[in-house]
Amino acid sequence: MSLISLDNVIQEMQYVASKPQDILETLDELNSLVDTYSLTEAEYNKVTEHLRLDILDIERFVDVNDCKCISNPRPFDYENIHSKDGLLSDEIFGFTSEERSGTFAYIDLHGWFMDPSCYKTWIRLDTKIKNIVHGVNTYHIDEHGLFVEDPAGDTGIEWLRKNIDKINFKPPQVKSKDISYQYLKMNKDKMFIQKYLVIPPFYRDSNTSPGKSRVVGLGGVNKLYTGLIVAANSLTVVQDYNFDASDSMNDSVQEQILNISDFFCGNNNEAVARSIAIYMRYGPSGM
Repeated sequence: MSLISLDNVIQEMQYVASKPQDILETLDELNSLVDTYSLTEAEYNKVTEHLRLDILDIERFVDVNDCKCISNPRPFDYENIHSKDGLLSDEIFGFTSEERSGTFAYIDLHGWFMDPSCYKTWIRLDTKIKNIVHGVNTYHIDEHGLFVEDPAGDTGIEWLRKNIDKINFKPPQVKSKDISYQYLKMNKDKMFIQKYLVIPPFYRDSNTSPGKSRVVGLGGVNKLYTGLIVAANSLTVVQDYNFDASDSMNDSVQEQILNISDFFCGNNNEAVARSIAIYMRYGPSGM
């Protein structure tokens, strides 16, 4: 393949990478292009070197945009007054349409969890990952960086995080030119998160006028955010009482993060889905 045509392939793949869609759909399209153009090892390496598939650095996003923490699962205090630390807070998100359409917040997860796109990708590459996240089986990492089931081994998200540099993201059954494991390698330093972003309320405000039950924008996601706040807050309760924060509680947080991500990927409001997906992937200009 000539240099010019390879540059065209890179541009085509970067276009696919920028599309606001589920990460698995993106990776499938990219892998299809790799197969279609029959890239050599050298061409594949050049393509992946230039491919931008990095996830948002949430910690930096929160810091740069001075995002506030949502800690109250109750959106209203009384008589439809927005709770000051809740999902519809006027103190956090402001009052005007401009403020409430451009202000993000975050939920403190009270522990380390996995970015949902990385979680979905890794599960598909290696089914052992879900067992580890759910604490179902224990493993050790062998000399090749692969998981080996071991009754005396370890498990859990925190164990994955602490050993991330020892892990080989490419199990033997995965094709050598699969973009999926490259995606995990590209993002391993941002893969684990302690905060999760909350989109501006303009896209999810509820209509609370008397006699009306109509939901405006993306109102349905508020229930998912509420579930995440409750699940994450429950971790602090067991920590305060020195109970063992079981993997079952951690995986409920992880799965709720995934549910929120899937909600946006499946949202049928194309304009909102596109704007949120682009913002979540790249952050504001200048970041």
